[in-house]
Amino acid sequence: MSRKTTSKEDSNEVFEYFKKELDSFSSDKVEDFISTGSTLLDYAIANKPNGGVPVGRITEIVGREGSGKSLLAYHIMSNTQKRGGIAVYIDTERTYNKEFMERMGVNTKKNFIMPEEIPGSIEEVFEYVERVVMHTRLKFPEKNKIVTVIWDSVAATPGKDEIEVAHTENPRMATEARAMSRSFRKVIKALDSGFVTLVCINQLREKIGVSFGDPDTTPHSGALPFYASVRVKLKSLKQIRDLKADRTVGVSTQAKVYKNKVGPNHRSVDFPLMYDWGVADETSWIEFMKDFEHVKTTGAWSTLTVGDQEYTFQGSSGWAELMKKEEVRKFVLDTIENRMVINFDRKPDSIDIDPESVLEVEQLKSDMENKN
Repeated sequence: MSRKTTSKEDSNEVFEYFKKELDSFSSDKVEDFISTGSTLLDYAIANKPNGGVPVGRITEIVGREGSGKSLLAYHIMSNTQKRGGIAVYIDTERTYNKEFMERMGVNTKKNFIMPEEIPGSIEEVFEYVERVVMHTRLKFPEKNKIVTVIWDSVAATPGKDEIEVAHTENPRMATEARAMSRSFRKVIKALDSGFVTLVCINQLREKIGVSFGDPDTTPHSGALPFYASVRVKLKSLKQIRDLKADRTVGVSTQAKVYKNKVGPNHRSVDFPLMYDWGVADETSWIEFMKDFEHVKTTGAWSTLTVGDQEYTFQGSSGWAELMKKEEVRKFVLDTIENRMVINFDRKPDSIDIDPESVLEVEQLKSDMENKN
């Protein structure tokens, strides 16, 4: 028995029927990003030039104390404003410092909003976010204005139930977890409009009694990790010292993108984070160029090779002068793009998998089974 062949016209008719009856819609694709202040991190997240945190999505920045979470958020606010957007800062941690924020490039006099009465609970934070979304939709229905909301920080914000029972004899457990889950389910539709971005600052805490796997966790359950499109973990590698002043002026920071719905996952980059002005973006390019042998160092002097031309410089100040040369800067940025952008237009010819990484996973599974 031969099968009946469906004509192209019949297929189109069936598709249009299903599209109509099942309410088919075209979801917004993330096309716009807000820079984090680090060119390398922007590429690690978006996998394209002019990347950063995705507009209209939720991004979580986590790390331990002093790792630079707020500094990175200030850069995101500053870059929102530079594009004519509005930065909204919810300071539930109550650590706002106007002068410090302005040094990071944030204009606190224009396109900057901070609630006069700081939300005191998780529910109040989300009520405020919903108000921001509502007024953004009313004022900018054509999505022609970027609005970024920074919540600093999630760990410092209790649930309303926790506040009410804090002084009772029988406090209820997991109140923040329930509040976060309910609130995210409610607000996620509003944020899906595509032009209000929520960046949540959170703290890393250590799991007690964990012998295998990642010992790090974040407060308030798994609601935020579940709903976030991007999660970035910051880690301080070492202090940056000013030898003349004999003081610490910053930290060398590693940023790992350990959840990513808009680009490749588990990518990490390093960059200096200075306390006085934030990300030292151009300085981070030096080590990147060294990794791919475009910069070679002998003693105190380094050499950058651009085609047949060699440029010699000394330290970060010499590098900064070198970056003023248009052809040199273009070469460096083109190199970063070529190395950082991963193309998925075809199946790779070959993948050279590290056997040790596979063995480590298998050993971890075996250890956990034996423990159980």
